[in-house]
Amino acid sequence: MNELDFSGRTVLVVGGSSGNGNGIAQAFRARDAVVHVWGTRRGPEDYALEPGSDLKGLHYAQVDVSAADAVASCQPPFTRLDVLVLSQGAVLYGRGEFDMQGFGTWSKSTS
Repeated sequence: MNELDFSGRTVLVVGGSSGNGNGIAQAFRARDAVVHVWGTRRGPEDYALEPGSDLKGLHYAQVDVSAADAVASCQPPFTRLDVLVLSQGAVLYGRGEFDMQGFGTWSKSTS
């Protein structure tokens, strides 16, 4: 058995639309997994200009896991899940986490 062969396996990468999560998703795809990614934007086209985002060959769904009702109402297109990767991050867009007001808001919500 080859531990790096994911042929026929279903993988979900939450936060797999860009950054590290996208790299993980593409690594599973390169090993023949069927890879689904969840992100916060409406569709894959909304990531087209995003550095570190390659959704080619991945199945995308908009699911904001910070909203419990979005997760509860999600109807995934798969019935079996072999691998779950949680790679979502918290971000204040426009680098808002680097100003004091944004940092204070973010640090209070994660403590």
